[in-house]
Amino acid sequence: MLAFARPTILCAWFWEVKSVRTAAIVLAIIFVILAIYYVIPGPSHPLTSGNPTAAHYKHVVLFVILAVLSLIGARFTASSANR
Repeated sequence: MLAFARPTILCAWFWEVKSVRTAAIVLAIIFVILAIYYVIPGPSHPLTSGNPTAAHYKHVVLFVILAVLSLIGARFTASSANR
């Protein structure tokens, strides 16, 4: 097999249901980590207005909502794989 044809095979493999479910779970974990990071006062938080070292609760709520939506999406892909 030619070396330049392998990325196409990897892209097709990535879009299988298990891979999409795994990607959604990884995104949920990243969103939870970001929520924890933004609730801790002290470190400089990027993408904020005002005091960058204060706790930003709106960002925390946003990242928690995104994590929940990612987990719901992972659950929907899991149930479609069982059909």
